[in-house]
Amino acid sequence: MTKKLIVMIMVVFIVGCGSNKTTDVTKKVSKEKDYIEQGMEYLRKSDIVNAIQSFDQAIKQDPTNPDNYLVLGQVYMKLQNYTRAVDTLRAATHISPEYGEAYYLLALANQLDGNKDEAVKAAQRSTEIFIKSKDSEKLKRSLLFLKTISQPEAENLPEMVPEAQPAG
Repeated sequence: MTKKLIVMIMVVFIVGCGSNKTTDVTKKVSKEKDYIEQGMEYLRKSDIVNAIQSFDQAIKQDPTNPDNYLVLGQVYMKLQNYTRAVDTLRAATHISPEYGEAYYLLALANQLDGNKDEAVKAAQRSTEIFIKSKDSEKLKRSLLFLKTISQPEAENLPEMVPEAQPAG
């Protein structure tokens, strides 16, 4: 009888511990989304410093989510800090090598930073990914950008920088 009671207590304890881990994961995801939402709110208020800090926190919460890097990379492009944008977006491509949007934005950031060869490589990679995924809208955008950067005079690139948006 005592052995059965001890076994039941252990089972209840183990089941209880397991549910706490699930709660911790849920809290982590919730915090990550909260940081992105908070960062977007700061952007709407033109509080760039706090927006960047919020996006950095989202990355710290989940460094394996490439969308967090994309949002931050777009903010750096809007600030014309293209070197930081390239570094941030390159991290996204390392995390998710088949993410066409990351390569597209990396190509744009590289071009704006004066790295034409790297821009062309990233743009070509984005078109390959969009072809595989059969995403014709993004493929058209990527091909247009590739054509634009392949031409000798590509002056209107800053106007092509998209507004920072959370993925989804």
